[in-house]
This record gives sequence, structure tokens and C-alpha cells, in this order.
Amino acid sequence: MGIHLTSAGIQRVSYFAITGLGYVLMFFFFQLQSLHAEKYVLYLDAKPTASLPALSIRSIERRKQQDIALDALDLPVSATRIQEILANANIRLLGQSRWLNAVWIETQLSADAIRILFPWHQGLETPKLLKRIHSSYSDNKNSDLALAANAISNDYGFAAQQNNQIGMACMHNQGYRGENVIISVFDSGFRNVDQITAFDSMRLQNRLLYTRDFVDNESNVFDDDSHGTLVLSTMAARRPLLYSGSAWKASYILARTETIFSETPAEEFNWLMAMEWVDSIGTDIIQSSLGYNSFDGGMGNYVYNDLDGRTSIISRAAATAVSRGIMVVVSAGNEGSNSWGYITVPADADSILAVGSVAFDGERSGFSSYGPTPDGRIKPDVMATGEGTSVFSTSGAISSSNGTSFSAPLIAGLTACLRQAHPQVPAWIVMDAVRKTANKASQPDNLYGYGIANACAADSMLQLLTNVRTDAVDVLLGSVYPNPASDVLNLQAHPSYSDANWFIYNTEGRLMMQGSGLNQAISVQGLSSGLYWIQVAYGTQYDVQQWVKE
Repeated sequence: MGIHLTSAGIQRVSYFAITGLGYVLMFFFFQLQSLHAEKYVLYLDAKPTASLPALSIRSIERRKQQDIALDALDLPVSATRIQEILANANIRLLGQSRWLNAVWIETQLSADAIRILFPWHQGLETPKLLKRIHSSYSDNKNSDLALAANAISNDYGFAAQQNNQIGMACMHNQGYRGENVIISVFDSGFRNVDQITAFDSMRLQNRLLYTRDFVDNESNVFDDDSHGTLVLSTMAARRPLLYSGSAWKASYILARTETIFSETPAEEFNWLMAMEWVDSIGTDIIQSSLGYNSFDGGMGNYVYNDLDGRTSIISRAAATAVSRGIMVVVSAGNEGSNSWGYITVPADADSILAVGSVAFDGERSGFSSYGPTPDGRIKPDVMATGEGTSVFSTSGAISSSNGTSFSAPLIAGLTACLRQAHPQVPAWIVMDAVRKTANKASQPDNLYGYGIANACAADSMLQLLTNVRTDAVDVLLGSVYPNPASDVLNLQAHPSYSDANWFIYNTEGRLMMQGSGLNQAISVQGLSSGLYWIQVAYGTQYDVQQWVKE
């Protein structure tokens, strides 16, 4: 942050000079004090084992549904340690995290002084600076424009192309629009969401559950930045024949976790606290289009090798959320056309869905960030429309915007519909199905990831997987090869399962071929090119693998 002298500032210094040197020195003393205040993450010692989980009934039910046990991360931090910290007048408590078992503090004390003051500490960390990536925005559509006939036919209106590209009609036509699924959105503000007509159904049906501003410590998120408004509209907005979001029947929690007026480490901890908050409420999905980087050489910034999913606080938090049974969908970043190019945090986190951008014709947007991560993982995970995406602006008019900020919420809406359709399936399996059924799943790369997502194909795969016994002793199918296959598909398995039955399904879940006996070659010449699954059944055990017909 630079120091700016206004005319008022000059007058104030002159006043101190006139009234005495002591006042001048005192003025600069307090200025230096504030400049030297530092923020730290202070890690605590073990939590009290007698404490109760900091979770709602709904959150606990989500865990039971996915067979995820409660553990120490669900327990609150020690109230005794919090009181010790609050008792020190030289330390300001900014926040706390049960996942990290840590507190976020601000103090003028040195790091060594803090360590001496709290000998029970388990570490002290100075968070690094994050720089938010902005998406471009332009008003080039208007609600009064005429709609094409094909757009009206499926009730999507201006959202037709972006929804149809990822197969949303397949889910919506079956009645899966996100009902009873909670999506939490983290952004820099949701200006006028409480007034825009397109969000009326969400408000009137009490599907806007909670709001919280972690920056200003209040509940009002509607008077700050507008970025979250645009993001939210791609999922939640609904005006019949004019616009339908990808999950317009879902319930929503809105959290403001950052300010556009500064770039400070506080935003990283805000993001973490928001995650723990919505976990405790019982959210199903977390969507955030706040991609961050710090690649401009600033002191203490992250560097490329830190994008391993285990270094930044928010990337670690994202992975922890998945371990709690929450799906996490984030923007991959808009760095693709500049000198950096790579994904931004928390897109580097493992087990989440980092979403890149394509245009309506399926071509990757030049600005869309690419991978891999430093440890060699493919990123982004999947793609959706982020170029010319139709959104609602703060005026209530339909406009278009560019950025992975808008492709990511489309996929979050897709996962909400899949969650509604398959409530018993673990979050990580749902996200994995989204990857494995995207249009480049057989040959993923670090520009497109696994390709453009396909809601219909993912739904079909999950329908098959719901029959898989997770307690099967052995994997029935050792391998399916070649993959892709042109004329012959070989099935190889342990001899004990050689007489198992097999079934081949297309992406619509239609049975195409069936037979019995593994360790054999199957002629697939009669099948058209595309993606298929082969399911093998042996007694009460099942296995499913994906393959591609050339």
C-alpha cells in the first residue's frame, strides 16, 4: 500500500508542527506503530476431547449419508486458549479455525515474543499475500432483445447456450433443478441481489438461507461489490422464457470473504472461516469464483511451486471440505493469456473441481488458466461457458461476461442437480463422475482438463455406480483394453471371476450389449463411436469401468 498525502493530510502535519515538535513526533510514532502491526496464524495445541462437534444436525446427517465419521476437525478450538489470547491487550483476535486448530491474530509483538508468551503453541505462520483475479464484464445484451425460437423452446432464454453446452436439460427435464441442495457462494459482494426480480423466487420461497460479510463482520452482503451478483445469477436466477440458472431451485448461502479495495492475507483466512461456517450449517456445495495468484514478485507471495494443493491455506481448506462430504467448485483462473498462464489458488487443491472456460463453439478461451500443478496433476478439471456467459447485472438487465468466474458456477449448478438425483453418493464420487464423463475424459490435458462437462453422461454413470458395493473384497475388472477400442475390447480379471456377467451401457444409461465370461475379447464393431461403461456383476459384487469406442 502506498502512502498518499492529501491537502488535508499536509494541513494536519502543519498543525502539529505549529503546536510543537512533541505532537509531530507523537503523530509519526503512532503511524509507525500501525505500520509495524503484523498478522499471524497461531497454531494451538490439542483440542479438549470432551467438547461437542461444532456442527448442525443437517451437517451431521450429510456426513452419515456419505458414511464419513466425525473426527477432531469437527471439534471447536479450545475456549481456554482463546481466553488466554483475549486477555493480552497487545493482541487482537481476528478469527479462529477448527480445521487448522489455529487462530488469526494481529499484533505489534514480534514472532519470538508470541512464541514465548504462548509456550504451548504448535507453530506460527505469516500468511502470504494474495492477489485477486478479476473477470471482465460488459453490458452487451438487454432484457428487451428478441429471443431466438430455439432459446424459448426449452425455457432457458438467454441462458440456453451455456446450459445446453453442459447438458443441463437432461437433468432439468427429469425434475432435478437443485431442490433441497444447499450451495454456498463466496465472493466479494452481491450488490442488489435483494432487489433484482430474477432472484424473486429464491427470496420468496425462502431459499436464500443465510448471508454473512466476513470483511465487515455483518450480515448485509448486498451493498458491496457486484461480482457475486453476476456469479450467482448463472445458478440461481429465474425468469420464465427469459433466463434459467443451472440450479435455480437450489437453496443458497452467500458469504462475502474479500474486499476489492485491498489485497491482504486476511482474505485467505476469511475464506477458511466461511468454509467452516457453511460446513457447520450443512452445505452440500461450495462455489467460489475468487481465484487468487501472487506471481508479481511481491515479498512473501506464493510462487508456482506452492501450487501443490497443500501450501496455501485456502487450498488446504478446500481439500478439507471435500473430506467433510462437501463438493467444492472453483474458477481455474484468468491467467491463460498473460505471462503467468497457470491456474490460481485454490484451483490447485486436490479432489475439487477447478473449472476453465470455453466459448459457445467449445474452443478454449485464451484467458483460461492452464496446468499442470507442480506435482503433475491435470488442471483444470473440466470446462464450461466462460466467454460471453449470460448473467444478470446489478440493474436487473441481462448482460454477458467473460471469465472462469462464470463457467465455475454453471458447473456448481450441475453438481447440485446431480446431488439431488443421487443423494447417497459421496461428494468425491459425484465430482469424479463429472470428470470422467467430460468430452475429453479419454485423453485429458492441461488446457481443457477432462473437457466440457456433460450432466446427462455424469448422471448415467452415477446411476450405474449406485449399484457398486463399496465393501467388495476385490476389483472384478483388472483391466479393459485397448482404451480407446476400435473393433475388439478385451476384458481381463482374476480367474476367480472368469464367469462373471458383463453389461455395456452408453452415456444415456441404455444397455447396448451383454454377455458372460471375462478374460475374453468382445467384438464392439457394431457400436458407434463414443463413451461407454462396462459393468461386471459377480454375485453381490459389482465393478464399473469407462471406455471409449473409436
